[in-house]
Amino acid sequence: MTPETTPEELAKALRNREAAIRESERRLQQVQKLESLGVLAGGIAHDFNNLLTGILGYSDLLGRMLPEKSESSELAREIGLLAERASQLCERIRTYGGRPLERPTELDLSAVTREAVSLARASLPKGTHLELDLGPVELPILGNEVEVLQLAMNAILNGAESLDEGTGAVHVSLRPVEVDEQRLTGRLGSRDARPGTYAELAIRDDGRGIDRETLDRMFDPFFTTKGPGRGLGLSAVVGIIRSHGGVLEVESTVGKGTTFRALFPKLCGELRAENDLEPQNPCEKLYARVLLVDDEASVREVAARILEFAGCEVRTVATGGEGLAAYAADPSFDAVLIDMALPDVGGLKVAEGLRKAGCDAAIVLTSGSAGEHPLPPAFPHFLAKPFGEIALRRCIAEALAASGRVAPLRS
Repeated sequence: MTPETTPEELAKALRNREAAIRESERRLQQVQKLESLGVLAGGIAHDFNNLLTGILGYSDLLGRMLPEKSESSELAREIGLLAERASQLCERIRTYGGRPLERPTELDLSAVTREAVSLARASLPKGTHLELDLGPVELPILGNEVEVLQLAMNAILNGAESLDEGTGAVHVSLRPVEVDEQRLTGRLGSRDARPGTYAELAIRDDGRGIDRETLDRMFDPFFTTKGPGRGLGLSAVVGIIRSHGGVLEVESTVGKGTTFRALFPKLCGELRAENDLEPQNPCEKLYARVLLVDDEASVREVAARILEFAGCEVRTVATGGEGLAAYAADPSFDAVLIDMALPDVGGLKVAEGLRKAGCDAAIVLTSGSAGEHPLPPAFPHFLAKPFGEIALRRCIAEALAASGRVAPLRS
């Protein structure tokens, strides 16, 4: 204590330091809790997608076997549609888990935010004002346009819902900011976030504000103050910002409003990257010998039936070791479909083992956790679960055509 420091000042400084430490500990606990829930969410989604592959595939096959436009075929189609809706829920769960981006592209955060504002206007409560400060300059980031759009719209609509009816405004602003280590500490978002230049999307409302208890829980999955069935909205925002390598900041004062900031790592230089295009070339008949490696029995069975219906001869095995042994015993397969999350040997290692053994068959990797397994250039063919008949046929046909092993034949 210096001569100029009074005991009261020292006591106040100690209290402030203790409060700062408690706040840092609270933030860290919140981050750790959300990360644990994210791991759980990703695992659940993976298992669900395996089950949905069976439901979707069998409903497709059933629809083909029933008389066209009959009541039975319509019921089969409805089963397929429900399975697709369930797969969309799985995608939202995986988004909460913060899975890595599948196909990141260069985006202008300013353009995406303008689109989000335009779309959100139609859903704003009557009397809500939007005040924009987006600037004329591009803010390039690397990301998924649909997810960033979802995040921005979610934040704008949540801000609008906190306003008293017919009063107040939601302020939307963009700017580049320099972020240091201190600002990143304890924030929700990616563990890989590093100090540097970020594109900051800020949404501030003049609403009722959020109390501390709600603030601590608002990003938990299925926690909501808006009635049943409205969960996963803000928790999905956490997953989106995680997968983009960014962080979230939320500040709120009861009676004064809330400020939500999403910080995305900013790209250097100017934009313009061409979007990858998916070839669309479904085939009716394949006439190929296919080895199918998947530990989920329902996936093996439905995929085998679909491929056999398409004219293929199919051999199924449940483990990576069995897959390698099957090829060693019979190297005449034209294509190999391999699940990436096998219990004994990872799917990618199985694919690499096949290539080392001289296998020149078309190799397709599949997973119910798309994006969590980066694909090397040597294995570009990937089929996301859940898949139905058309997606499976198309993917195998394209892999066969690319390998030159078998030319797909139309019936």
